[in-house]
Amino acid sequence: MPLDVHAVLLQTVFLIFILVIRPTNRNEAVMIGEAERFLVKGLEIARQQKAKSLELRLCVSLYDLCELRENRDHYRSQLSDIYGSFTEGFDTKDLVRAMARLQTAGSSNPTA
Repeated sequence: MPLDVHAVLLQTVFLIFILVIRPTNRNEAVMIGEAERFLVKGLEIARQQKAKSLELRLCVSLYDLCELRENRDHYRSQLSDIYGSFTEGFDTKDLVRAMARLQTAGSSNPTA
């Protein structure tokens, strides 16, 4: 039985919320690393299920998370590839967000 992508996304968001919001003595780098692991797992599942919109959302979230560690370029090429795979819907919230991230990173042509 295939995994429910929406359930995985909700679990991922919930886990990130728990890791970031709840009081803890763990350092920020450990929490960011754990959140990244959960997002990467969600990204893998979205790819397996060919859920492009979910893949885009997760990659934007990974990009934003890595920005906290000042290594956002780690996911920039993936985000550019995913963005470039879309042929329509460029006015949707997710694609607008992706384009904004790519432009902020200094890419004038996100599909290049």
